[in-house]
Amino acid sequence: MLKLYETVGVKKDYPELGITTKNEGCVIDILANGKAYVVEFFDEDGETIEKSLLKDFLEEELMSKSK
Repeated sequence: MLKLYETVGVKKDYPELGITTKNEGCVIDILANGKAYVVEFFDEDGETIEKSLLKDFLEEELMSKSK
């Protein structure tokens, strides 16, 4: 299970959201006892990719990038 504020990335691109495997994000909410996550993703300028907040990601769609 991912943790709150953990740094994550996606395993595949989501062009409709403007997110690629190169973007990093931060888990900002854990839903349904860890079955889904709200992740705030950032672009190369450090700005929030607003559309990323519209999707609840499943754990299998994400990978931890925390060190």
